[in-house]
Amino acid sequence: EEDTAPPSPAPIPAIPPPFPRAPQAETGNATRRGSPFPAEKPASDPSRATAAAGSPRAPAESATTTHAEAGTPPATPSDDPAGEDSRGSAAGVTRRGWNYIGKLGFDGLLLFRVGANLLVFNPRIALQRIWYERTLARFRKAERRSQALLIPEPMEFEPVLADVLLKNMATLEAAGFAVEEFGRNFFRVTEIPDWLSLSADVRMFVRDLVDRIARLPAEFSRGNVAHDAIARIAAAQAARNREAFSDEEIPALLDELFATAQPNVGPNGQKIFFEISRAEIARRLQ
Repeated sequence: EEDTAPPSPAPIPAIPPPFPRAPQAETGNATRRGSPFPAEKPASDPSRATAAAGSPRAPAESATTTHAEAGTPPATPSDDPAGEDSRGSAAGVTRRGWNYIGKLGFDGLLLFRVGANLLVFNPRIALQRIWYERTLARFRKAERRSQALLIPEPMEFEPVLADVLLKNMATLEAAGFAVEEFGRNFFRVTEIPDWLSLSADVRMFVRDLVDRIARLPAEFSRGNVAHDAIARIAAAQAARNREAFSDEEIPALLDELFATAQPNVGPNGQKIFFEISRAEIARRLQ
């Protein structure tokens, strides 16, 4: 008798899942093609979820595209992490509806597209506004920011100006200067504010400041007025010493500007930006 093996059992058919699997959305920082700024991130606060002008959000827009799909480079390390509030980041620029085009090539002016209009922006006047309000805030908070000089700057004043300097020493101290009396009518500057460049002519700057205080005693006799005058000087110096802004620095500059009380004008009344309408452009091209 031949031994016969028992037949193998038939395979059990696979049971299909009761519900089809939903496709998973891909995640990543969405970046618009051809734009240096990331696209707007979802915001939990409705007041900060305003879309760019002329670009309403689709109702079903919940997933973002990856950089590889968009054909754009990933976000730089200075960008906010995905999912965090984008205030203070490049996304804030897109949220305002400002689309950066580039530099105009003279006076450091920048060009933006706002809807159908063009917007010309002066970053140096914007920096003046930022430093003006920043310096006033430091005076209010008694917050002193200074940088020490490796070699103190010796100075000699005429008796009248020396007396002016001594009477206004507290104001200069609050502004970030450290001036020590070093004999009769002799002084030395050991610290300067952070808005004054270390490469600046410190002695000339301090002398001009003391001379201005002497010429305008009523202006500097009141604390608030003196603080305002020094804040204007600080704003002008900070903008004068500033090099051209890179594309990566522009979003942060705009965020700081729009956090000020008057983001449309500088401390001396100059316009920071202006728009040219589509109709005006068409009229000029006729």
